[in-house]
Parts: sequence; structure tokens; C-alpha cells
Amino acid sequence: MEQSESPEQAKEFARSALSLMVAKKIATNPNNFTVWFHYFSNKYPDLRRTLEILLNNDQEFTASRNAEIFEKFFTFDEDKAAVDGERAAISEAASKIEMELVEILKYLGLAGDGAAEYGKVLEAFSGEKDAVKLAEKIRQRVSGKTVVNRKTGGDLGKITISIGVGAFDFGEPPGQLIARSDGALYTAKRTGRDRVVSQDEVQDKELAFGS
Repeated sequence: MEQSESPEQAKEFARSALSLMVAKKIATNPNNFTVWFHYFSNKYPDLRRTLEILLNNDQEFTASRNAEIFEKFFTFDEDKAAVDGERAAISEAASKIEMELVEILKYLGLAGDGAAEYGKVLEAFSGEKDAVKLAEKIRQRVSGKTVVNRKTGGDLGKITISIGVGAFDFGEPPGQLIARSDGALYTAKRTGRDRVVSQDEVQDKELAFGS
């Protein structure tokens, strides 16, 4: 029997899949998510080779092309129950991650109710510079809110956050993106907290230090 991913690996694959789908404007439905989750898990080498050819040639992932890819690699009769179970688990993981993002954006007033408004917010931000802008909006909204004790009504002060921003390079291992983002977050905390730092800022600081 094929070994399943650990929860940590599955979460990493899910986040990488969602990031790429948003960047390439691919609809975040269960079938598409299944394709890109397995692209990053590298369970199916033929699928990965097919997607890398499309990515390297800057091909558009239209609805019909996405459906064709899914049909080719994930629609078959043998072991259908196992495949359906795996798809359900993957879909559930994607839904949980998306729900968390929706709730964060709704709480901060950056998106309304529903997936459409959520998608519009994400589509407005693509690339590292735009990600930094969104992260800064989130930081400002959080720091601008006051925490109140619900029982006493007492003012408990404000919350500040530090955010590290990394940009995904197509084809790289997801761990590299996470490592760069963690490095940016560490720099944000080390240099004063309550700020946003991008991976480029970290690299610039390293170059300046080495010169």
C-alpha cells in the first residue's frame, strides 16, 4: 500500500497548490485542487511532467484544459473508492485552509461574505510586491483594533503582528518557499516587530552585510 503524506507534508502541499492556483488564476474547485496537490506531492510523475511542460511554456490553464488534465489522470475505474476517499480528504484540507483565509479577510474588512468576494481580493494581489501590500493592510487593521474583555468591558490593549512574505518560484520545492518566508518573519521580529518584511528585503540586508 502506498504511504500517505504526513499531516505537515499535506498542509505544505495544500498551501503550495493554492498559492499556484491563485497566481495562475485557476478556479479553486476540488478537481483542480486535486491536480495541483498531486503536482507538489509528486505521486504521479507523468502528471508532474505534463504540468511542468505547460508551466514552462507559459500556457493558459483554461477551464477546458483543467478538466482535460483531471479526466486524464484521475478518472478511472480501478481503485475508484480509494481515489474518491483521497480526493475527499484533499478537498477537505483545501476547504479548511480557504475558510481560515476567508475568515481572516472578513474580520479585517478586506473582503465580504462568500467565495466570489474572497477570490476578487486574492486576484487583486499577485506577486511579492502585491503580497507585501496585502500583508501591510492586514498588519494595520490588526494593530488598529482594541482587545476588550467581554465580561468586564475592560480595555486589554492592542495586538501587533509581524509578517514575513515570500514569493513562490514555479518548480521549486515548497520547503524553499517556506524557508524564505520564515526567514523574512524572523527578520521582522528581530528588527522591531509589528512590521512586514519580504524575502527581497532579507536578501538585500544579507548583501549589504556581506559587502
